[in-house]
Amino acid sequence: MANTFEKIWNQGLIAKMIKAGFPEHQIQLIRSFQVKADDQMSMIRTITSEVTQGSVMGHLLFNIYMVVIPMTKATESYIYADDVALTAIGKGSGMTAKLQRRLVKIEKWSRD
Repeated sequence: MANTFEKIWNQGLIAKMIKAGFPEHQIQLIRSFQVKADDQMSMIRTITSEVTQGSVMGHLLFNIYMVVIPMTKATESYIYADDVALTAIGKGSGMTAKLQRRLVKIEKWSRD
């Protein structure tokens, strides 16, 4: 999941926020922005690209995006900032297959 942070699609993030029940005023914060410098206000700009790593709200938006990651009983997900780790506990060669199935599910989810 390298570079996942930079690949978060803004419209996908908005869709996940709507599905999770975020209020419209919070969703509007990532739909568009306006800058004030001294007493001058810029035009309102629509945000159409990915979440920018290093931005003030970047980690929060990444965590909102990732919190709805699909869960399974066989594996655990640990998410901190823009790092994601998957683990599975068990015996035998089936553990690799469990993790692989989980990765496939996460990959499919990330494209939806």
